[in-house]
Amino acid sequence: MVRSCHCSTLIKLAILDRRRQVEVCPDRRSAGAGFDRVLLMIPGLIFAGFIAGLAQFFFYCHTALISARDVEVSAAVLGLASLENERPRAEDFGRLLQLVGLCPDFRIHRMEIRAVQDYYNVLRGLNAVTRRFAPSVSDWTERERADCSHFAAVILERRITYSRAIAAQRVSD
Repeated sequence: MVRSCHCSTLIKLAILDRRRQVEVCPDRRSAGAGFDRVLLMIPGLIFAGFIAGLAQFFFYCHTALISARDVEVSAAVLGLASLENERPRAEDFGRLLQLVGLCPDFRIHRMEIRAVQDYYNVLRGLNAVTRRFAPSVSDWTERERADCSHFAAVILERRITYSRAIAAQRVSD
């Protein structure tokens, strides 16, 4: 027994010997050409959405780093982090992030910290890959990683300042 369907559905089912077989409609060329193009566009749209999301992530992180770039970190915070330079190096990011984690979390800057931490990890991987064959890219990733460390130092200072303000307010109340 064969069931027929309209060619607009593009598929007709034939039931033979208790097995289901799918046969393509014979005049598919005229009816399905547009459908094929739509099917080919879906992966392209997914890829374009991925690229747009990745670009937004990089721009968000870069903007967070730029906003912290002009902020001076106090000598007390640099001393607390045991940093010899007045500007943190790329390798200081982990230590600074641990100190930020020790401060009370008032849900301030939590999303920014996580995004910059992911950005730092991507840059670290990119630096490892490009170190030998693209020194200019490696230098750029090193500068960006140093900016990530500076961002962590700025967040550390903000959390310490906020914690002190909360403590002072509780003492005065």
